[in-house]
Amino acid sequence: MPVDLLPTPEQGLIVTAVYEAAANIAEHACGLDPAQRFDLSWVAPATPSEAGLAGGFFLLRDQGRSFQPEARPASDLSDPTQRRRGRGLGLDIIRGVTSRFEYFPGTAAGNLTLLAFSNSPSP
Repeated sequence: MPVDLLPTPEQGLIVTAVYEAAANIAEHACGLDPAQRFDLSWVAPATPSEAGLAGGFFLLRDQGRSFQPEARPASDLSDPTQRRRGRGLGLDIIRGVTSRFEYFPGTAAGNLTLLAFSNSPSP
């Protein structure tokens, strides 16, 4: 897996963002129903390189309830009450870590979530 080619702190951020996307699908799209399933795939770049994740992306596909990510504004993390709420930061994490986050609800293949990551060092 190309994640192994990245520095350890960057690996952790990527794993966390992919986990948050999967957890959001399991909880919100699938309603924590154990009978529901979703797919998680790594789509490699057309031209393989040793550049870690460059050009590739993670793709999640589900048949659950769709949502509108643009309807969920970014959290104001300068507000202590938002930092203390303990939940509801998954989209903020995903948006902050990915170089590209796209969501395509209700396609013929289901709801599709695309997560791409750059190889630049994390801020």
